[in-house]
Amino acid sequence: MKDNIIGKAWGWVSGRVLEPSSWAAAAAVLIGVSVILTITWMMWAGIIAAVGALVIKERGGWDER
Repeated sequence: MKDNIIGKAWGWVSGRVLEPSSWAAAAAVLIGVSVILTITWMMWAGIIAAVGALVIKERGGWDER
């Protein structure tokens, strides 16, 4: 039963990671924290995540072709 729960949880998490809204949320958090703490590399990671969200959104979702 434990493997079944872990498998379902992993499927749910991996499915959410591929959604543009998850990338946008991560970008907002990273940029917000980087501004407060003045951490430049974190700001760039947030910008990259925002660009990733935009690309995934424009492509109509994640396509595993």
